[in-house]
Amino acid sequence: MINAAKWESYAGQHRGAIFAIVGGSSGIIQAWHSRGALSPDLLNYLALARTLLANGWTSSINGFWSPLYSWLLVLPMSFHLMSSRTELLWVHLVNLGVFFVAMLCFHVFMNHTLRLAAMRVGSNYAAWARIEPWWYFAGCAIFLFATLEWLPNSLCTPDLLVASFLFLSAGFLAAILCRDRSWPNYIMLGLALALGYLAKAPAFPLAILFFAMLLFLSRGEEWRWVKCLACVSAFALIAGPFFYTLSKKETHPTFGESGRVNFLMYGDGLPAYWLGEGLPGEGNSQNFDRVCADPPVFAFHGVPPGVYFPAYEPSRWYAGLVPHLELRQEAQNLRTGFHSLGEIAEAESDLILGFVLILLFSGLVSGLRSVLSWWFLWLPAALGTVMFWMVHVEDRFIAPFVVIGFMGLYTGALISSSRKSRVIARILLGLLLVQGCRAGIVVVKGFLSTPLDMTRSATTIVDDLAKAGVPQGAPVAILGNAQAPYWAWVGQYSIVSEAPSSGTPRFLAAGASERKRLYGCLAKTGAQAVLFHAESPEFLEPGWQKVGWEDLYVRSLDRDSPGTLPGADLNSNQKP
Repeated sequence: MINAAKWESYAGQHRGAIFAIVGGSSGIIQAWHSRGALSPDLLNYLALARTLLANGWTSSINGFWSPLYSWLLVLPMSFHLMSSRTELLWVHLVNLGVFFVAMLCFHVFMNHTLRLAAMRVGSNYAAWARIEPWWYFAGCAIFLFATLEWLPNSLCTPDLLVASFLFLSAGFLAAILCRDRSWPNYIMLGLALALGYLAKAPAFPLAILFFAMLLFLSRGEEWRWVKCLACVSAFALIAGPFFYTLSKKETHPTFGESGRVNFLMYGDGLPAYWLGEGLPGEGNSQNFDRVCADPPVFAFHGVPPGVYFPAYEPSRWYAGLVPHLELRQEAQNLRTGFHSLGEIAEAESDLILGFVLILLFSGLVSGLRSVLSWWFLWLPAALGTVMFWMVHVEDRFIAPFVVIGFMGLYTGALISSSRKSRVIARILLGLLLVQGCRAGIVVVKGFLSTPLDMTRSATTIVDDLAKAGVPQGAPVAILGNAQAPYWAWVGQYSIVSEAPSSGTPRFLAAGASERKRLYGCLAKTGAQAVLFHAESPEFLEPGWQKVGWEDLYVRSLDRDSPGTLPGADLNSNQKP
């Protein structure tokens, strides 16, 4: 028989090491399996990193994509470690490093939260000591499931990075409330909030909220105003240069354009990668020329190689547009977000059930009173969730708020029910098993599934394009949406023009003469070839050639003989 007391003592003394081993192993397994996957957003961060190396950090400032993740990608890139075949592997190693940082930040957050709880529990400390190890490991299981499921290594975005600094900020706030109101904690809080903002712009309003809470929570503290000013100064020292440079580039004070752009898309209903269709003036004409009217063809200005330009800097395409509250569209947006939040709540139904059980054991009134005293954790989590709900909700946006919010709710309820330590420990054990098993299932499912190999797919397309007479670095056009053009990044093709998806039905129904006119318009933009993701290739005339293994087709735009490829065959180059 296992001695429960000895096990609790051992686990309590070595909890950090146990968390590091279990969590680190899970992260490594997921990273290895994800080594060939990517999300479309990654291409923009890679382009920003390359621009930073080539032209300095000022030229890499982008109103939509925050800089910190691209700065991390610069590290292997600057040592020439990232070739076309090893690039994704290094990206996922960077992501794995971010996961380890997130584990460390969460460990700091949990330690300070538990220390504050031990101070507040008062005379029931002995009973709390029996609960504390179980709550630590249950909290770690909640963290692991949230990060492995909603912020996986394959995501290739800075969402886990900003979650890390939100955990760290909440941890330093708890440390300050532990009467450890030393200057370093205030300064580190400001630095953590600044790094969170550099990781993602929505962390800026959250930083303002933290500053306001800090001013309230520090009341009665000696040198209160000076310490809070030190916190804000540390934030400004790190975040100020980016804020100033971005505002100068956008010609108005701004901490980021992602909120405005996303509200225009989701709140006002404008399409993603909007080129001005349907409105007078057709968007920001400084970014493109309309060279053909029906179907429309747009030529892009100053195209960075390897990326889809409208996705690279969306703030330029929506420049000058101010969001307006469209009640019908916003109501639909809120309904969509509510369903997404409902799915998250359903996924975490065991957490909700466990919280209700603990409240009932502690006494509803006393339990709620204790929970309210931990408002500094669950309130910013709730407000952060509402902030995204008003614009656009995704699991990856809400994950850190779910973790921080439940930490505050549970800790308050556990303090109130600590006298019933045996029953509460069993509830926490059940929570640990459920969340731990769910995190393990995420890792195992990923490990047993067939891994993606985007590098091989992209290099195959690049090789096929070279055989079709489209060398690497060539200017090309696209018909319809570019989807996730990793092949464009690997081959460093410049996508200089586009016939948007809105014109695709017209193109497919057009006759030979009208198609020839469209090809001529695309050729005028300097493109050597046009590429099209054709789900129904039977509608394409001879002269289109398949490249790669999927549904991507290419056609020459040679000015002397438009629309021909020597020896081109629609059915050539099929998947082996």
